[in-house]
Amino acid sequence: MALAGMGERGRLPGLPWDWRAELTTVARGLRSVYPYLLALAAALALTLAYQSPRPTVLTVGGGYDAPYVRSFHEREVGPTGERFRYATSASRTLLPGVGGRPSTLSVTAATRPDGAPQPVRVVVNGLPLGEFTPTAGLATYRFALPAANYSYDDLTVDLIGAAQRVRGPDGATEAYGPRVAEVRVDPVAGGGFIKPAARPFVAWVAIAPLLYFLLLRLGVPPLAAAVAGAGVVAAGAAATVVQRLDLALFAPRLAFLLALAYLLLIGTDLLVPRLFARGGVAIDARAWRILQLLFLLALGLKLGGILHPQLVVIDQRWHAKNFEEVLQGRFLALYRPDPRGISGVPEHWGVQAQIPYPPFLYVFGLPFYLWPLGKELSINLWSGLLDLSRVFLVFYLVRRLGGSARAGLIAAFVMGLTAATFLLHSWGNYPTTISLWCAFLFLTLLVANFQRLRRPPVFAGLLALLTLTLLLYTVTAAFIGLTTILILAGLAWRGGPDERRQLPALAGILAGASTIAFLAYYVQYVGPTIAQTLPAFRGEIAQGAAIGGIERDPFPLYAWRYLGRLARYGVLLSLLLAPLGAWALLRGPRGRLAGTVLGAWFAVFALFFLVGARLDMVDKEVWFILPAVAVCAGVACDATLDRARRWGLGGRWRLHHALLAAYLGSLAWGGIALWIFRITVVRHE
Repeated sequence: MALAGMGERGRLPGLPWDWRAELTTVARGLRSVYPYLLALAAALALTLAYQSPRPTVLTVGGGYDAPYVRSFHEREVGPTGERFRYATSASRTLLPGVGGRPSTLSVTAATRPDGAPQPVRVVVNGLPLGEFTPTAGLATYRFALPAANYSYDDLTVDLIGAAQRVRGPDGATEAYGPRVAEVRVDPVAGGGFIKPAARPFVAWVAIAPLLYFLLLRLGVPPLAAAVAGAGVVAAGAAATVVQRLDLALFAPRLAFLLALAYLLLIGTDLLVPRLFARGGVAIDARAWRILQLLFLLALGLKLGGILHPQLVVIDQRWHAKNFEEVLQGRFLALYRPDPRGISGVPEHWGVQAQIPYPPFLYVFGLPFYLWPLGKELSINLWSGLLDLSRVFLVFYLVRRLGGSARAGLIAAFVMGLTAATFLLHSWGNYPTTISLWCAFLFLTLLVANFQRLRRPPVFAGLLALLTLTLLLYTVTAAFIGLTTILILAGLAWRGGPDERRQLPALAGILAGASTIAFLAYYVQYVGPTIAQTLPAFRGEIAQGAAIGGIERDPFPLYAWRYLGRLARYGVLLSLLLAPLGAWALLRGPRGRLAGTVLGAWFAVFALFFLVGARLDMVDKEVWFILPAVAVCAGVACDATLDRARRWGLGGRWRLHHALLAAYLGSLAWGGIALWIFRITVVRHE
């Protein structure tokens, strides 16, 4: 298959990037009739989808209402199983992309907690529509909704009324308005032509040509790219009929994602091969295109999931509160030890203690939190992009440790598609995600620049990166600090003269970063740790309990359950392959450094696996070791293919190829299935 963007001399735009070839590819697409036909087909398909008489229903409290409710209380379940939310004195429901049409607006509601029948005003897009007085039981109140009341074919329904003041467990009072179970819009029969909503309409008209241009640039023939675009348009129109609210939010985000993917293709073409070359790694055109395809596959899945309106990012609200604290000038409240602040251990641990929780991410991450996409999406998107860049880092690390390009591509697949990498985005643990990325970048650059550690720019750069890593998250600081110590010890014991010559510089980087981080933050926790944390932990251990609210299982049971979690995370099979890959790297030309770095990496994983039997680590060591697992799994698969070829077992459909396809397919399926599960099921009770 010919690759799009190939110029007259057969040159790919990525090696190096050629703006003339890029313009040629774009001009080729613009001269084709397909993008215009796709835009027209998208406009027609979405218009037809909006003629469906299906009502738009928002079940308030039903589990999938979070993107569409504002100023409501948490979901509740009534005595007969009905689901609802209590409104406040002014609550809002959002119904995007309903489509301007004469309709009937229905609100199913009941009285506030004290049963007082207080009137509730209904205001739609700022225009008063009427009022109702709820009764003790849920009842439906209907209002005629003229097409003129729509705003760009969206509806904003405000419910305003006198609220009951209820005192909470913390002594503060909250406003409780009527109980709301449903907001519904039913088209009036015979209402005539229905104009599709503006934003989804424009988004879908853009999605089809964008997808065509993206596929064209990836080398897909024009007709096949057009057929794929038409299929996506048809699927989008069908989904709009079935779930109009979600698609009204998701369609503009999908258009943004396609445009971002095209820009990232250009950006990676422009930067990554040059950075590889400067770092001593060559990549040919075919390997580079495969690596880009793996990157785009992971991008479509991860960022597509992050942008989906029904994804519940579990810790996002807590981290957003800390970002807002910094924005309001209360950084020191997060910085200082305080049992009621972020340094206090969680209540479910059952002990009074403090563990350092550095707040510096909430300073360094402000530009990403305040990105124009909106606070809810921006930090998630940037966290996802950092994660995606590990596809390139893993390939580079494999090559620097002596592995082949094929091993690097397999490792990149493992890194990009393993299910565990999806979980961090669903949890929203930004300090973990970003600090682990910094730790991986540090180890990669350490390997790449090991023979140049004494050069001032290299020394200063690694010192700054390690200091930042130590200041982002305490658990990651422990991981990377111990790993660096073990690398020092391993090279002092088994390294050759070239490796030992760099040990003073590496020791200086570790000592300098640790000193700066200690004086900048951790020094203030020496007293609380000695006075509170260690005695509390000793007391729990003396009573035979585990620390962190977890059960202290017998070790065989703990190990068995740990293996089960590794299987659910999609890591177990790759971890079983890792020793074979590590052995192959040990026998390679860079065996001393590879063996020491990987040995230290896996030793820290093993140590914290043992610690996790008594202290709730939430399996963070799994995410720390995942790049090393990907590296070793990629090398193991490559070594197996080489051995099969040497034994005369080559061929396109031999057993070893089938096993490799099954392995990679299982990783991809596990990641996709877990992501779908996290989006559609988790936290939608």
